[in-house]
Amino acid sequence: MKNRLLALVKRTPLSFVIVFALFFFDYASFLTRAGVIHPTFALFDIVVILGSLCGALLLWFIIGTLLSIGPRSYLVLFSIYIFFYHLFGTYRFRSKIPFDVSVMMDNSGEAWNSESLIVILDSLSLHVLLIGIAPLLAVLFIPPLRRLVMRERQYGARRYIAAAAAIPLYGWLMLSPFALHDDLGAVLRSVHDYVRRDSLYQTDKNTDPDTYPFITNENMALSPGNTGKRSHIFIVEIESFSKAVVETTTPDGRPYTPYLNEKIKEGLYFERFYANSIQSAKGQFATLFSIIPSFKQKVFTSFRHVQFQSLPQVLRDNGYSTFFFKAYRDINFDNTGRFVTKNGVETALSIVPFLTPEDKQRMWGWGIEDEIFFKRFFEYLDTREEVVSGQKPVFALLHTVMNHMRFNEVPVEKRRLYPDAKNLPEHYANSIRLTDEQLHFFFDELAKRPYLKDAIVIVTGDHSYPLNEHGYQHNETAWYEEFFRTPFLLIAPGRFKPGRITDKAYQQIDIAPTLLELVGIKPKRHHFRGVSMFAAKPQQPIYLVQPYNGIYLGVIEGGRYKYVTHLRSKREFLYDLKVDPKEEKNLAGEAGPAFKNHLNGLLQTIYLNQKLIESDRVWKPLDSGKK
Repeated sequence: MKNRLLALVKRTPLSFVIVFALFFFDYASFLTRAGVIHPTFALFDIVVILGSLCGALLLWFIIGTLLSIGPRSYLVLFSIYIFFYHLFGTYRFRSKIPFDVSVMMDNSGEAWNSESLIVILDSLSLHVLLIGIAPLLAVLFIPPLRRLVMRERQYGARRYIAAAAAIPLYGWLMLSPFALHDDLGAVLRSVHDYVRRDSLYQTDKNTDPDTYPFITNENMALSPGNTGKRSHIFIVEIESFSKAVVETTTPDGRPYTPYLNEKIKEGLYFERFYANSIQSAKGQFATLFSIIPSFKQKVFTSFRHVQFQSLPQVLRDNGYSTFFFKAYRDINFDNTGRFVTKNGVETALSIVPFLTPEDKQRMWGWGIEDEIFFKRFFEYLDTREEVVSGQKPVFALLHTVMNHMRFNEVPVEKRRLYPDAKNLPEHYANSIRLTDEQLHFFFDELAKRPYLKDAIVIVTGDHSYPLNEHGYQHNETAWYEEFFRTPFLLIAPGRFKPGRITDKAYQQIDIAPTLLELVGIKPKRHHFRGVSMFAAKPQQPIYLVQPYNGIYLGVIEGGRYKYVTHLRSKREFLYDLKVDPKEEKNLAGEAGPAFKNHLNGLLQTIYLNQKLIESDRVWKPLDSGKK
């Protein structure tokens, strides 16, 4: 037996040995860092590991056999294969997620700015990359090893036939749940998902997508006692704001957001508020247009010619001056500035042109500190005569950027909670504490200006951010609450008694109807899909869009039952958030078919929403000649 094993080892091609070794190196490296997967000796885990290894070996067998035309090309192909296999493995080691082509394609227009490139480079671990590449370098620069690999090219017709026959087997393996840890295969799987996204779902056949089903001609109702006062409106949209840090403390008892915790006492705090998706552009779209974001590309970039009605347009039609200010240097990142000015925003600007040389010394990460952002915005507003004179009320969305991804770049002297932060949750804690610390500058500047007296203010997030609650530290991965829950505080002096809303859940698409009700504006026609938070209506479904990692679409029914379907795998997830708020037990296998069919039917709203966006059937202005 020993001699047979030795003979088998000697006959095993060196390239296959290297792929085998690299697979287990990448797999073991990921396990030491991730905390996402917990392998056991269960049969399924063993099958997944072996299936992933077979996928890596099969793909090299197919490529090396069918695409090489000689020993040198075989060596070149092997070098390319190993490099990219390990490159994507290193990406997963660092980011904890497989590389997803749809993320790259949907954000291709923004991938080449300096901040994005730094994020991409931060997603690679240089030392892990070099360790894994070492065997390849040995093969390339040690002549005996190089000759061993090149000699593998000497094979006959049977191997060609076997390689051709392996193609459908590899395809099946990649689309099965048995190759989860083949990182290059995951990239190919994401390419497959991206190409066939249209076939992953079906809209209800009873719905005619050639109509405009979202348009209603009914006036929005106003709650009893609404004064209809046309107050100034400010939405302070804090980048990557997780609900998990509000009114909570570090393990040693220090609060993450002490200023906001106190500010909550002055307004209505909605304890269960959801961003509808996981990106700034998608959150801003849901907020300003009261429409569920697209789960294919971004509306701002890929559907920029589609007609919509917006909250800024309705306000502008009713005498408001409308503003969109961003702390990031480029107002047209994600085509934001051009899109919102096309849809009702009068003035969309980056704050950067208004900064002084001293201000620019306080730029780090993705942009300027919030204190400077708020101060310079109000100074700009002071130059608008129609606002200062009281001729026009203000609507302004202010998007901060200090708390954005590169949390580790908070200056050392401003790290209040963890001076020597060692992991993402600690870096995030420093960043969000500084964000909270500088939030008071917004309210200070607002209070200094009598012409902005009694303004309505919303403090919320463009989206949330996972902090390792389920082992994830990137937004483009999963469906859990920490990906969508963001704070929502509404301050409107003299309009309601401060308090907390705990019995209902709301979402970003509810913001526009809520604000219109507060200022007494009732558009005769609209396509807004949200409901006012002051309306006496039963709990509405909450819609959740995770556009990446095979697309997860979810709905929360009755504020309690969260149902999510994964379009790629057709896997289902169901949680009772009332008894299982941490989403530890998937009830999808226990729920009755009628209940699951009901929940799945609620997803038709998301599918229809997508079709209407793609076919430009969301909004038809009265003066439009479009049929």
